[in-house]
Amino acid sequence: KSATSSLDGQFNKVGQGSTRMAGQFRSSFGGMKGLVLGVGGALATLASGNYLVSTIQEFEKLRAVLNTVTGGVEQGAEAFAMIQKFTARTPFQVQEVTKAFLILSNQGIKPTEEKLQNFGNIAAAFGKSFEQLAEAVADAAVGEFERLKEFGVKVKKEGDQLKVTFQGVETTIGNSSEEILAYLENIGSTTFGDAISNQAQTINGVFSNITDTVAAFM
Repeated sequence: KSATSSLDGQFNKVGQGSTRMAGQFRSSFGGMKGLVLGVGGALATLASGNYLVSTIQEFEKLRAVLNTVTGGVEQGAEAFAMIQKFTARTPFQVQEVTKAFLILSNQGIKPTEEKLQNFGNIAAAFGKSFEQLAEAVADAAVGEFERLKEFGVKVKKEGDQLKVTFQGVETTIGNSSEEILAYLENIGSTTFGDAISNQAQTINGVFSNITDTVAAFM
């Protein structure tokens, strides 16, 4: 909770635009054929003034917070561009990945594109949001491992070592943030290496990518 409490007030309206859009799609189209045929009309509707203004406001808010966390406008712009590039090919939304980026950054974890990919694979494999995964990783970095259980990872402290159990296999690593983060990244890149791509090909993944594309256009 400590990793996210300071961000809640800044994101109370984030995601409303994508939620409205998802609702429109679900109520309007019964299948992929209907989705394809209706995209043109949906885009026209979404280009209306209210959606345009709300989307611009959301993105400006996200970029403003990124500027603060990364240390400047240029750094914030680079981070936001990386997040948009990442979400364009994943089932995640710009808003949730940005918030996850901030959670990780506030715990001293630099969210590179590789880290986003590896951690995102874990979230996708368990059907969790990227924010939930980021909270678990941020907690683990400071020695709090309870949330990792939601992702099948059990950690037991033994002096200067950690006994980590995943899928019935116990591994001993050093009791440090660097080693537990490396362990989690390895799970994301090996055990669940194709989780994001698999999720991106589902109906939910298609909706997510369309939502991100339209939001970026706005």
